[in-house]
Amino acid sequence: MAGILGCDKNSVSRIERGDLAGISLPLLRAYIGCFGGTLQIDANFPDTAHHLPVDGRYDAAFGHLNPEPGPGSVY
Repeated sequence: MAGILGCDKNSVSRIERGDLAGISLPLLRAYIGCFGGTLQIDANFPDTAHHLPVDGRYDAAFGHLNPEPGPGSVY
């Protein structure tokens, strides 16, 4: 899996154990994508909720680009 994702085995092991502190969103997204899934993040506030895109698309809710490196990047 580490070879496919372009990261070290320790990072994959940490994801599999649920130790996500310090794991980048692009790496987590790529890992989930290997199993056919998608990563979604929702921020819930008392009066509203926002879906935060994590796929590099334009984030219209916050008005900025969300650039993310691909799975071959160093993490």
